[in-house]
Amino acid sequence: MNKNWDEVVGAIYYRIQFERELSDEVVDWITRALVHNPCRNLTPPQEYDAIARGVLFNEPFPPPIPTRHTAKELRNFLSKVVRRMDEVRPWPELAATSVPDSELPRFSSISPAARIEITVDEFQSRLSRVFGHHPKGGTYLLLGLRTGALLGLFAPPDRQPVYVMVTGTYGSDEPHVRELVSAANLAPSRVTRLNPTGHKGDYRCVLEGRDPQQPPAPPWLAEVNDSISAASDPRLQRAPVTSREEAQALLENVFERGREFQVMECKHGWVAQAILTDEEISQGAGLGLGHYVLNKRTGAVTAHASLSSTMIGEQFDAAIEAGERVAGYQVYPPLRRIHLQRAAEDSRSISYRVEVVRLDQPGERMTTQQVKITKNPISYNPTDNISSVVAAWAEMRHRTTGIWPMEGTFDR
Repeated sequence: MNKNWDEVVGAIYYRIQFERELSDEVVDWITRALVHNPCRNLTPPQEYDAIARGVLFNEPFPPPIPTRHTAKELRNFLSKVVRRMDEVRPWPELAATSVPDSELPRFSSISPAARIEITVDEFQSRLSRVFGHHPKGGTYLLLGLRTGALLGLFAPPDRQPVYVMVTGTYGSDEPHVRELVSAANLAPSRVTRLNPTGHKGDYRCVLEGRDPQQPPAPPWLAEVNDSISAASDPRLQRAPVTSREEAQALLENVFERGREFQVMECKHGWVAQAILTDEEISQGAGLGLGHYVLNKRTGAVTAHASLSSTMIGEQFDAAIEAGERVAGYQVYPPLRRIHLQRAAEDSRSISYRVEVVRLDQPGERMTTQQVKITKNPISYNPTDNISSVVAAWAEMRHRTTGIWPMEGTFDR
């Protein structure tokens, strides 16, 4: 089975979709990209193997089928890329390679070496590596450097900033952080070196949204957090959600009407998972299906990972009782309403005028900003959280419809 064929071909087509002719110059450009800037978490040998085997065994192209170039032209182009990759051997050693998740426990009880003011989306674009989602709510990426050091990049649920932890080596962490910064082509001003503290950090602190250099919050803080949250957002429930029927009714109001949920009670909430139709199951919608948790006290709904309902409930209860940030991200009530209007577009980029309204603070003034999205490869400027959300939404619409949206409004 050629498991990487769809991903590699899809990435190549995305890059060449605006090219009028698949010339030798384009072959050279794609070859350089595959060798120096591999797709996602693949390596050049894996890319080469996927393309070569796909061409040899006449693998079907992944949807959507290219429209500017015929299947025959694209297959001929891929054959040229394979030959060109052979010609440029030996391929350069990558500055960083992906490391399996089995190494994650090695980052327990390690204080972060540095904090980088960057969003996960920008980091993914710069490194061509994809962060994984953790049940604690945040995202992470494990990398092995040429020096032998093992780096863990961890970000909280709001996907910025990124903390760097280093293990598998002796001496100062600074050279390894410098190598990472160089590989990502980052300005040194965005990197803050962190000094060890008496309290040992842990990657799980970052994933939960807590400062990894600060001790855990005391248990009594849970009640304070709940009361502050309920008082600051008038859309949250005032009466506790005490019955399964009430929980079902609120979930139906939050999501599409007619959608049914399996609901399990935990001490501080209701854990829900959507019941899929036969058609949805046949389309693979059940793969990695996540959960929602409805907070009994406030009525807030958060999205969680695809672990067992019992484990999700236990994690939720433990976070509430410890006064920690709940894993996952809030889907109800939404925190912001974002409206974007296309301001300019050409073959390489599109710019939007973005208006943001805070829904949890009705009296706060609307803010506006300009967001420029580079189409191929995807990047955006400025690199703040709002721009990240706008770029992700616009690219999703482009992938779905084939065109970049002129305008749109969504809650987040």
